[in-house]
Amino acid sequence: MTIWQFNYAISKRLRILNIINLLVGLLMTLVGPFWRGVGSQAVGWSIINIGIARFGRAQTARRFAQVEEPYRSDVMGKEARNLRRLLLVNVLIFNPLYIIGGWRYASRRDSLFQQGIGWGIVLQGVFLFCFDLFHVLNIPRTKR
Repeated sequence: MTIWQFNYAISKRLRILNIINLLVGLLMTLVGPFWRGVGSQAVGWSIINIGIARFGRAQTARRFAQVEEPYRSDVMGKEARNLRRLLLVNVLIFNPLYIIGGWRYASRRDSLFQQGIGWGIVLQGVFLFCFDLFHVLNIPRTKR
């Protein structure tokens, strides 16, 4: 698999998983205040992540079209390095901040709905951490 195919695969996986997340989140909003809070976060994050997946796919297609020789090893190596850097920033900085922020929010609220919002943020942060870590560990070696 080339880095171009890998980029498309990430976008597709993110989109599909977040369509599922969106549907589950909508169902959660029907249960009770805590789960309505968790579900509202699933719905919100899903919409954002589906947008990110669409943007990522479009950006990959744009970069691929602009490069004269997209399968040259140095070009694919640069794409792989850029993707690795982006995913590592998410794994090491943003995803832990989501988890910590959600936990702090949930632990300081009395309302079950607001606690659900906090725990929903934690769950989304854990999901994104696992998703990004899996992909950073599986970035393909540069080859044609």
